[in-house]
Amino acid sequence: MSPSKIDSYNKCAFKFMLENIFSLNLEEEKTEEPSNMQIGDLYHKVLNLYYLELHNFENLEEEKFNKAFEEGLKKSFIKEEGFETEIEEYRSKLINFITMDLKRMKNYEKITGNILRPLIMDSLIEEAENFGIPLTIKVDRIDVEYE
Repeated sequence: MSPSKIDSYNKCAFKFMLENIFSLNLEEEKTEEPSNMQIGDLYHKVLNLYYLELHNFENLEEEKFNKAFEEGLKKSFIKEEGFETEIEEYRSKLINFITMDLKRMKNYEKITGNILRPLIMDSLIEEAENFGIPLTIKVDRIDVEYE
């Protein structure tokens, strides 16, 4: 018997028996972790859905956030099975981001006396011209300030 098989037996005799005596392949199916692009896409979708038609800028609206998160998760093509811990981490990061963003807007109003609100989220602005050069611009977010 080879050293690796002895090691395998010492780790788990039952698994060793299934793999080596009954010839069952017990290797866990390898699933691909979400890519940075998928995670970023999730963040953008959730933030867009959350801020869309938001009226309460005082505190995080938990029900609205949960609905936006679930919908964003479905649209981002991130597999939930096997990645529960990562998904909860993404949820937590988004909650922290929105909470800090709402505080930033309140603080801005307190300091300046003006209100700051998201106006445009994830938008493509075409046919903009700058110094005679036609541009197509992808905007993550534009805030508007008003009295």
